[in-house]
Amino acid sequence: LKLMNFFADNNLCSPKIMLTKNNEILTAIKSKPCSIMQKLSGKTITQTNSKLCGSIGKIIGNFHCASVNYNHYIKNDRDTLWVEKSIDLIKDHISKDQLSILTFSMQIFKRLFNKKLPQGIIHSDLFRDNVLADKNNIKGIIDYYYSFNGPFIYELAVIINDWCVNKDGSINRIKYDNFIKNYDSVRKLSQTEIQQLNNAMIASGLRYYLSRLVDMIFPKVGEITHIKDPSIFERILIKRINHT
Repeated sequence: LKLMNFFADNNLCSPKIMLTKNNEILTAIKSKPCSIMQKLSGKTITQTNSKLCGSIGKIIGNFHCASVNYNHYIKNDRDTLWVEKSIDLIKDHISKDQLSILTFSMQIFKRLFNKKLPQGIIHSDLFRDNVLADKNNIKGIIDYYYSFNGPFIYELAVIINDWCVNKDGSINRIKYDNFIKNYDSVRKLSQTEIQQLNNAMIASGLRYYLSRLVDMIFPKVGEITHIKDPSIFERILIKRINHT
């Protein structure tokens, strides 16, 4: 909630959280945590286009420029240790081809996060359903549960893998080029970041492929979240791996 207020104060499409009379961001009602936040305009995006990809590119460029000034460190809950444990959990329930994709992608994941890349607080879950838009302009960013201090290109990779792809998992060049151009107009990508972008797309693809496989094989009792299809990210990973 503090992170959301930080971005709201920087006019970056985050809902503003109302403080209590005691200047607290969170209170309790009937022993349950509660906060009151601003209602954002816009609707959830179902289909992307070049203009929307450009809009999110520019906003995330500003988002990353501001995030280096956020003074609190947030750990990545989906780190290398989580990847290793999750693969070990499901390895006896998947095909050899699926395990091969996971193990190869894990090595790239580890190398990416061991590199000294430009970083700060990232949202890390910027799928279309976490973004609100009015026509072709981004108006809101929600669901900061997976935010952490990490490489900026990992954020870009998450967005590209969801916003800038064709049905077969390949890159839609028109959407991709407009996204990168608009991001780059705000925060210039380094040469190292450009070189590592495909690896970042493998790393982010692995995170979602793996979490969806785990949810499908071991569904949580009473889980209200819809289990999403892991095959989408299997296709994406195959495309990205073949590009290495």
